[in-house]
Amino acid sequence: MGRGLAKLYKKYKSKDFEIVSVSMDYDDAKWRNAVEKDQMEWTNLIDSEGLEGDAQLATIFPE
Repeated sequence: MGRGLAKLYKKYKSKDFEIVSVSMDYDDAKWRNAVEKDQMEWTNLIDSEGLEGDAQLATIFPE
């Protein structure tokens, strides 16, 4: 998923396109490795308490 978003981000970031990713992963090191490997250059956040944490899953598409 990250690699596909990386292509979109590179193509549209100059047109005020922004991505904010929130991971609910328990393993901080694996998350950091995935961000680097998938070249996720946008804002990346983590709630390392997983599904028990404070982050809520939301997907919003502008109209």
